This record gives sequence, structure tokens and C-alpha cells, in this order.
Amino acid sequence: MHLSQYPLVAALALAGCASQPPGTRPDDMSAFDHHRAATMHRQRAAELQARFDPSAWRTKVSGSHSTDFDDSGRRYNPTSKFLDESKEERSIARKHEAAAHVLEQSENRQCGPIPADDRRSCPLMHGVVREQDVPGGAKLMLAPEMSASALAAHMRCHHSFGRAHAFEGMLGCPLYLKDVDIDVSEGGHFVTITSDDPATVQQIRTRTHVPSGALTHSDAPRSNDRPAAIRE
Repeated sequence: MHLSQYPLVAALALAGCASQPPGTRPDDMSAFDHHRAATMHRQRAAELQARFDPSAWRTKVSGSHSTDFDDSGRRYNPTSKFLDESKEERSIARKHEAAAHVLEQSENRQCGPIPADDRRSCPLMHGVVREQDVPGGAKLMLAPEMSASALAAHMRCHHSFGRAHAFEGMLGCPLYLKDVDIDVSEGGHFVTITSDDPATVQQIRTRTHVPSGALTHSDAPRSNDRPAAIRE
């Protein structure tokens, strides 16, 4: 396998000596891509290990340039480096698998029994009657029949689902952003979406002011009925 054929592996291979190689943090990519990267690194590790020749031992015939130590006559195996590189590739693969596990566990913890189709759909497509900018983000007033606590739970699920999928597929939903907090306030009639990041705050406000009909997703449920879990 040539690294030029696999740009993802080529980019991540540069991180061999780092304690946390770039690309291996949970939010660097989707859970699926973390699993794919782990597979690529394991394949690369196997290829490197296959290049190790246990019979390739040699004797060094000249000493080092150091005046303090002459290593001539030392036995060494020039293919041992492939074992070291293989070990590093497997280490990176484990980091990708761990990152995927974090994303998947977060989604499962936040979503529980919520079906996959409901996890995909933005819960703000229905039930929000007014939006208002507040410090750090936006506040959403809900229709009387809506359960704010249930909606907030669905929102946290949708955010975790988006995180596990690298927030792909729903550019208009304010929940498809990194580092947001979701809370129920004022007697359960409002839900707030906030962030400590100024750029994210701006995106929250921009997206909450988009008409609900514009919050679409390629995998959103075809029915206009909102999930029963978020109704009173």
C-alpha cells in the first residue's frame, strides 16, 4: 500500500511520534471515519511487520563517529525499524477506535431508546413559536402542547447524533454545531442553546432565525408528524 493512495493515512502517519496524533481526537471526524482510519492503520501495520526479516542480522564493520564509543562489531537487524513503525501504526489505530467509542457511547447515552430516524431529524422543525437572542446564544419559546424537558432531551440526542456523524447533513440546524449547551428554563416553556465560542454563538442565532421549514436533512423522516416523545 502506498500512502499517496490513502490521503487519510498519509496525513495521520505524520503524527507517529506525537502523544495524541492529529486526527485521533473524537471530534476530529465521524465515528465511521475513525473506524475506517483504524482499519487503514492496522493494514499499514501488518504490511510493515511483514517487511521485518528475523534472519537479516548483520555485524557492524565500522565504528561510530564518537570518540567515546566504538560500536564496530555490534550485531543489528536493519529491518527492525519496520517492527517499531508497525507498533506505532497499531497505537494510532487504537486511538481512532477509542475516539469512535467515545462518540458512539455519547450518542447511545443521550439517545437511549429514541429511534434512528428521530435521532437524525432536527427536533426544532416543529413546536417552536418564537426565537430570541440571549447572551451566549438563543432562547426558543415552545408551543403550549410541547414538553420542554422532552424536547431538550431530544435536542441533546440530536446533537450527540450529529457529533458522531461529524455534523454532516443538516447545515441549518442550530444543534449541528460543536460545543453547544442545551437547557430548559423559565418554568419549562423555553429552551436555550448557548456556547462559549463567539463564532458558534453567531451560528446559533443565525440558524434559530431560519424558518422551521428550512431545517431539512437528507435522512429526515418523510412524515411531518413530530415524535410523540416531545408532545405533552
